[in-house]
Amino acid sequence: MALYHFHGDIIGRSAGRSVCAGVAYRAGEKIIDERTGITHDYRQKTDVVHIEIMLPSNAPERFSDRATLWNEVERAEKRKDSQTARTFDFALQTEFDYDENLEITRRYVRENFVRRGMCADIAIHDGRGGNPHVHVTLTTRDVSQKGFGEKNRDWNQMQLFEKWRENWADICNEKFKEKGLKQRISHKTLKAQGIDREPTIHVGVAGKNMEKRGVSSDRAKENREITQRNRQREETQNPENIADFMHELKQGHTILDREITSIKEKNADIRREIGNLKSRAKDITEQAEHIEATQKHLEELEEIRQNMGFFTSKKEIKLQIEGLNYTQGKATQSFERVFKFAHELATVETLKIKGKIEGLEQVNNDLQSRLAPLLVDKEAFASEYHRQKLLTDIHRDRGRILKRLKHLEKEEQKHKLSLSNREYLEQMRRERVFEGYHAKAREVERLERRAREIAENAPKIHDQYGREYFKELYGIEPKEATTEIEQLNLLSEILKCELAEMEKPPAKNIALENSPRQKIGIIRQQEHEHIR
Repeated sequence: MALYHFHGDIIGRSAGRSVCAGVAYRAGEKIIDERTGITHDYRQKTDVVHIEIMLPSNAPERFSDRATLWNEVERAEKRKDSQTARTFDFALQTEFDYDENLEITRRYVRENFVRRGMCADIAIHDGRGGNPHVHVTLTTRDVSQKGFGEKNRDWNQMQLFEKWRENWADICNEKFKEKGLKQRISHKTLKAQGIDREPTIHVGVAGKNMEKRGVSSDRAKENREITQRNRQREETQNPENIADFMHELKQGHTILDREITSIKEKNADIRREIGNLKSRAKDITEQAEHIEATQKHLEELEEIRQNMGFFTSKKEIKLQIEGLNYTQGKATQSFERVFKFAHELATVETLKIKGKIEGLEQVNNDLQSRLAPLLVDKEAFASEYHRQKLLTDIHRDRGRILKRLKHLEKEEQKHKLSLSNREYLEQMRRERVFEGYHAKAREVERLERRAREIAENAPKIHDQYGREYFKELYGIEPKEATTEIEQLNLLSEILKCELAEMEKPPAKNIALENSPRQKIGIIRQQEHEHIR
């Protein structure tokens, strides 16, 4: 299948990258980085089928040696944040054989890069996965027989990058036409081409190798999901399925609305509970401090009484001590009656309350983070429904679609009417709890899967390219894996506690004899208690 993939990147020291390491990996060779003294040895790579250096006519002959070329590139850069090289990787066409792909690659690199004065290092990879592609590493400075000169800023223009993208598509299409093939590729986005399809993402060889080893890859999974959605999109273009799709959108919007309401209620409960805990901690602290202050005053009075002379009257201070003892006793009794523990444990209890508050705030933040995408999804469902409705109005089979929609709505209504009042209200409650429960269960599964993948893959990272791929895949550095796993496990445990609460038996005996408004209030109250 004809495929267009074209990706560009800059190798910069600010990101901790080395051009010697990069070309050694792409070429499958051993190169010593003379600037750092590090040896990069990738001779064990088996997917490198062709390597070649193409030089402009004014470049010195010594640059034909890969290690010499890129070590001189490193020496030419003095800044610690220098951009040392430009790289491109693009897909080759499986409709062409090896020699044809090599021919168009050389032509493309020569016409677009070498003629402009760049030194080009070409590496063609083709593993067993049927993914032939080219890596081209380019210099960024003008070159002469003496070596490298000034940076050429003209090569950084975005218009030039777009031209390079277009030229690769043109060269491939010329070859398709020459071979009498109907396939064509385009550098334009699917939207610009008027194609209603979601673009897939580039998984890369590392992601594919992870999948082969049985290690789950988020990018590969996302790509499969995109492919599935595209297949579903094609199916929904069928007039027979458009009505079903619109009906599902309407139902999905209702389910999302219920889940959003559930999360908002949970947030309100948590905020209320946090307020109560803060108030309790404040009361405990204030009353405990009052008791301790009274105790300290008593000790001071006792010390004064003991130091008074033998013939000095102690009646007044004795009365003060007795009064304070009475007040102290009452305050202690009141404290223990209200808080159910001795005032000596006030510090421990406030620390416990603080821990509970932190846990609830974390749960609240997690719920808030889950609420935002749900609101976006709800709006997306509504927008897509209205879009489909507008498309239906101009569809040639509009009558069939509307007829099918009407039929689906009647079937749904018939199902509802076949239930008794009690069954219907019970179904309403079950649907809402079911969706909320399984949303949490899916989130637990996702968190545990991510923690498991990070734990499995982090120890396998041993070089810069592995670290870069790991960061691109998971959004963290390998050294942050332990902290990330701990946070994921904590969030997972919190959600599991919520799931355990939701698994408790639901409330029974719905009072159907009440008015409709009272019925709805009772149902919501029982649903709320059940979810909590």
